Amino acid sequence: MTTLKNRGVVPHGVVFIYDPSAIIDAPEDTGLGPVLNTKNCISIWTIDEDQGDALLVLTESEEEISGHLVFDEFIETPGHKIGFNDSGVNIISEMNVRDDRTRLSIYTNDQMYPDKIVCLIH
Repeated sequence: MTTLKNRGVVPHGVVFIYDPSAIIDAPEDTGLGPVLNTKNCISIWTIDEDQGDALLVLTESEEEISGHLVFDEFIETPGHKIGFNDSGVNIISEMNVRDDRTRLSIYTNDQMYPDKIVCLIH
């Protein structure tokens, strides 16, 4: 089972999870709530970039799960990839997935401003 971990500053305190090879429909106003989604994109608030680093985990292993479940749904992944991306559309990390739709369970260590986000790929 594959696990990718990245620790670093997240610009603007928001991270996006989507298929970076696809044209996405991002949530219109990420300021409306800590976790928002469309059919192919999820936005999640993190700690502010002035407050330090965030740990972003993409995994297929349930051993990595910790924290609050904040998302558990399918999103479209037409390019068979899923990844963390910043607000400048830069890929932070990505993994291959098998299908055009992928179920993700996302866990955070704080429901408003987490410094750890775990994205479990089913």
